Amino acid sequence: MVSGKLIFEGWTAATGTEIYVTDDTPGSTTLVKDINTGVASSIPADFVYFNDNVYFAAITVAEGRELWKTNGTLCTN
Repeated sequence: MVSGKLIFEGWTAATGTEIYVTDDTPGSTTLVKDINTGVASSIPADFVYFNDNVYFAAITVAEGRELWKTNGTLCTN
């Protein structure tokens, strides 16, 4: 949890498996970033909370598996 928000991997037909956030209220679940754009999944995994950020591994076509971080709003590698 980051600032009362749950960061998790979620799936849709449009994005594949990517990073999502929710505060558990109706309609609050949103895509943080489509890391591996389009239907190809980035398969976020190995989540670790540290200093108000969640760090995780994700896959991109250009770089393969790499470290990413999010605060539930921004997502960077």
